[in-house]
Amino acid sequence: MEIKFKQTKHLYDGNEYKNMPSIGRGCGQRLTTKSNKVIDWQLVDQIVKKYGFRYCLIQSTFGSYGERGVYETDFVLYYKTDINNDWYQQKRKNQEWKVLQEQGIRFKDIYFQMHDCVHELDEMTELAFNTCWVGNVGLFGSDDVRRTSYSSGSGLSTWESITNWRSPLIHNTELKLSKGVYIMMYSGYLKSRDQV
Repeated sequence: MEIKFKQTKHLYDGNEYKNMPSIGRGCGQRLTTKSNKVIDWQLVDQIVKKYGFRYCLIQSTFGSYGERGVYETDFVLYYKTDINNDWYQQKRKNQEWKVLQEQGIRFKDIYFQMHDCVHELDEMTELAFNTCWVGNVGLFGSDDVRRTSYSSGSGLSTWESITNWRSPLIHNTELKLSKGVYIMMYSGYLKSRDQV
């Protein structure tokens, strides 16, 4: 399949991938709903399933966004781990960092696979993903401050961190995800019009 989107700004050979269209995406349009006809959702389904992941759209259920009153929406790519959330939280409370680190390391291949999935979604769909220099530690870290990687998808997210990010009081989080420990990456925007 031919690549649909090409990186147009900040070209640098040291980035996580040679072509990362979300780099320098500017201010793209906010993602609204799955009925958004700009995105080929069948292609999104195909790519996500190819890598063995799932996704959902988490929407605000309170207030509105923009002049047309559309609800704020986030595309969430996820992998639910086999880790019990309550067990994980107890280990955090007890400061058993070595045990928690070992749990994270178990999913190393999943982190890389998720980044590959996001990269293909970036090249083939209108979804835009956050990119940055992720620091000099971790799987995607580098001492090269010019290196750009896709943000997140390199650690575990507890249920508490997910519901702090998108509170069930004003989002449909609990309708889309069940309590657990996840690996996640997300997008809330489409590529800017000059890229589409």
